[in-house]
Amino acid sequence: MLCSPSFLRLRSLFIASLFLFLLCTTANAQTWTQRPGTDHWYTVTFGSHTWPELDAQAAAWGAHLVSIEDADETAFLVALLSGGPAECWTGLYQDHSSPSYHEPGGGWVWTDGTPTAYTNWNSGEPNNGGGEDHATIYSTGFWADTFGSTSHPAVIEVTSEDCDGNGLPDTYEMSTDPSLDSDGNGLLDACGGDCDGDGLGDNFEADCDADGTPDDCQGLLDCNLNDVPDICDILADSSLDLNGDGRLDDCHIHVQADWIRSPVNGNWYGVGYKYRSWTESEALAQSLGGHLATIRDASEQAWVENLMGPYVPSGNYGGLWIGLNDVLIEDMFTWSSGDNASYRNWDTNEPSNSSGGQDYVFLWGEGRSGTPWKWNDIENTDGQGERRPLIELSSNPQTGWSWPKISPTDDSPYFGALADLDGDGDLDYASPD
Repeated sequence: MLCSPSFLRLRSLFIASLFLFLLCTTANAQTWTQRPGTDHWYTVTFGSHTWPELDAQAAAWGAHLVSIEDADETAFLVALLSGGPAECWTGLYQDHSSPSYHEPGGGWVWTDGTPTAYTNWNSGEPNNGGGEDHATIYSTGFWADTFGSTSHPAVIEVTSEDCDGNGLPDTYEMSTDPSLDSDGNGLLDACGGDCDGDGLGDNFEADCDADGTPDDCQGLLDCNLNDVPDICDILADSSLDLNGDGRLDDCHIHVQADWIRSPVNGNWYGVGYKYRSWTESEALAQSLGGHLATIRDASEQAWVENLMGPYVPSGNYGGLWIGLNDVLIEDMFTWSSGDNASYRNWDTNEPSNSSGGQDYVFLWGEGRSGTPWKWNDIENTDGQGERRPLIELSSNPQTGWSWPKISPTDDSPYFGALADLDGDGDLDYASPD
């Protein structure tokens, strides 16, 4: 009676259901460890199962059985397994269809395609004790080949961000609970987007002005280079901006331009407030450790338009110098930074070299009769008013320079240092430049 076919079918279903239940329960209990300096996460499964079963479980988690690339990763795994199971499945198996297959050492591949240049076989392994086509790792870090039908725990690996910072790889969370990514965009709903691509969700980034956009994604001023936007410093302590101009008072003696860091490429940009020739502007930029700006693509052009607008003189003779020029060979334009960027945003019928010697390029500002922000070639100084330099730095701006101020008498901009020259207790404007 107990051995009837119907009973055997029920028993098989019960065993299969129990196995799935155990795996699901294990999924909820898994502890993951991120390898320092990487986006790789590892977990050791609870209980012992066959290689095919745990290979399938890893795939269900959006992961794979561990692949081991080098001695550093081996050392990490030895630490991970310390005090745990003595032997675990890896993703290494012997592919009998591989052209390099031979017993016992040929045709070994990782399930995720990682190259097999690195090996760490235990002494006498692999030995192919008759169908031993799958590899385990001992807690000592050495490997052995064994039968895939035997049962062991497994080390499972996944490459993933942890955008909500809860210590679980996002890929694993979304695979075990698809409702966490209801729009199917591959990001946890709780994290929002990732505007700066740093792996931390926008909802978990600093947003000191509470405008819904992370501070890192707005190119906000950070004139004192403390990695905190100036507006955040001021919101935390209003005494830092006593004159209410939206800038840190201390920065009036620290920097020479309104340095803004671009989220497009991470470089710093500043606009000189004194009108100069192109060559003078490039010399100033180099003295600060940079060059006149290189505009590499449409996204950088758009960022310059949006963020630099307040600093660009308006009208038909306004504009900002950029690093493009054809001084060496006519019509062969190059960037003063040495960058080989090919992006161009020429105005209609430009470059023209209409009067000869128009070897230097600037971009128009707002308020001109033609299209703003287009590029034009012109003389080093054309008698129609020199331009301001758009300076680009790939490293942090130098400190110790004066902040650009607006003259209280004629509203003309210039580099101005704050000092109390007449001793009346009030800060005066002084312009060494």
